[in-house]
Amino acid sequence: LRWAALGFGSSFASTKDEVAVRVSRMNQLLRRLKTSTKLRENVCLLLREGHSPLPECLADVQRLIGRTRPQQHALLALVRAASEILPASPEERDERQAAVRRVERQMREVEDRHLPVAQTDLAVGGADLLAMGMKPGKSVGEMLSWLLDQVLDGYVENHAAALTRAARQRMEEGERE
Repeated sequence: LRWAALGFGSSFASTKDEVAVRVSRMNQLLRRLKTSTKLRENVCLLLREGHSPLPECLADVQRLIGRTRPQQHALLALVRAASEILPASPEERDERQAAVRRVERQMREVEDRHLPVAQTDLAVGGADLLAMGMKPGKSVGEMLSWLLDQVLDGYVENHAAALTRAARQRMEEGERE
């Protein structure tokens, strides 16, 4: 978290290119200091996500947790600190701090309710899809990714029967095309 705060900069990045430059510089510095790969990956993750807009809805908070786990709380600490000290109008500061508090509440809700945030949280896995007749390969991962999106967006419940039914339907649609 301290390394990410050091590399964060004196303002929130306004473009993806600006974020990429900050992440690259920090990664290079940490390489020269011969830090561990894990530390570099975590710092770069915090910098990339810290400069991204905070999610608006619960499904996007679940996606954020899935991308940043187990660093999601460090990420919010970084954004909260940056929101408090970086130059901004009082309105911008209040908006950002309110967004941080909202996302914190939503993260607690996700954790308290044990909502899915990654493919591994689904009630079906790759072996289940193979047993249904899918061919091994990247299509299994793509199907799991699609199923996760369906669950997060509320189209399918995270139950084996519902997920299997949705996967079969998608497989049949793919065969017809």
